[in-house]
Amino acid sequence: MSNDATTLAVPPFCNPDEPPKNYRDYPRDFDMVDTPEQRAWWPLLRGHLEICEREVLPAYKQADAGALRHQDRHRKLANAAALFGTAAVLLAIFQLAFPEIVEQRGVGDVPTLETLSVLAALVAVGLGLLIALKARWLLERHKSERLRLLKFHFLLAPYVWCEDDRFAKHVQNLRDSVQQVGQMTAHDFHKWVKELGKIAIPRPPRSCTADAEAFRQLVDYYRAKRLVFQRVYFENRKRRNVPLAWLTGWLAPLLFFLSVAFVLLHYAIEHFVHVENSHEIGRLFIFLAAALPTVGAGIRTLTAAHEFGRNKVRYLAKEAVLNYADKDLREAKDADARLLDMEFCEQTLELEHREWARLMIETEVFP
Repeated sequence: MSNDATTLAVPPFCNPDEPPKNYRDYPRDFDMVDTPEQRAWWPLLRGHLEICEREVLPAYKQADAGALRHQDRHRKLANAAALFGTAAVLLAIFQLAFPEIVEQRGVGDVPTLETLSVLAALVAVGLGLLIALKARWLLERHKSERLRLLKFHFLLAPYVWCEDDRFAKHVQNLRDSVQQVGQMTAHDFHKWVKELGKIAIPRPPRSCTADAEAFRQLVDYYRAKRLVFQRVYFENRKRRNVPLAWLTGWLAPLLFFLSVAFVLLHYAIEHFVHVENSHEIGRLFIFLAAALPTVGAGIRTLTAAHEFGRNKVRYLAKEAVLNYADKDLREAKDADARLLDMEFCEQTLELEHREWARLMIETEVFP
């Protein structure tokens, strides 16, 4: 924060002790974009932040835009495949259970709908296989997250406080790393995911130690822009995924057991309960017994594209870890301890991204 605290007000969202409750209240790319007002609030970091803006931000924006574009297309295809595929199977079951209704409806009303549903599902899956939207989405998202990591690794490294050629070399290393990320292929991404990541930020050499005020601004910046920002993100995503995870955890199994119940009801009506139109009622129960698992399978296909249940657990765990890390960072008494806390946060966030990437690669919805 600025030395002249009496003349500068805290920029919006830059007080790590008073973050917004809703992640969407943050400006887009709050952690990557540093406004002139924010750089004035942390003046001793201004030069380093301008380097990050020049070297990292353009590549980040390109990768992030590509990830959002491909992700939107992938999810639309996954939703379409689940919807139309489920509808096609349901219509086929309906024809077998009630052929006379199909005949009464005229020439091929239901078969036509079934054919259209099957074609739509095949087209959606075929497009996904053909253009590999999932692979493109994951690769571009990986690039953007790696660029986030590069920015904060650059700021936490001791060489940013050197006044000799070590600082210039540090900037060149950042530039080279950004270029390498931009040139990554899907093969490189999968190779990185299988590696065991480890962050190692070296302790500052005596000749390159930041003064107390500069280091205080670095800690304040890191808490506001990285640690608390990510904690609010995980907390909001956890709450968002709780109702969605219910679809996988409860609704799909419930539909399966209901289908079993309808089989038993059909058996009871056919053999023990003699009511008017028992045959038609029995056929309805058989239709529901076959249709409900189909709906459950459609729900599972839909939720598999988003992994609501397992992502909820991930978000809950990472929010708890970052809460403890922020507490330790605030209570740490010396610079070494604070550097260790920030190093731990970076390692946690990199491992979280690696875990997310493995989870999404294993999801069996499109390549």
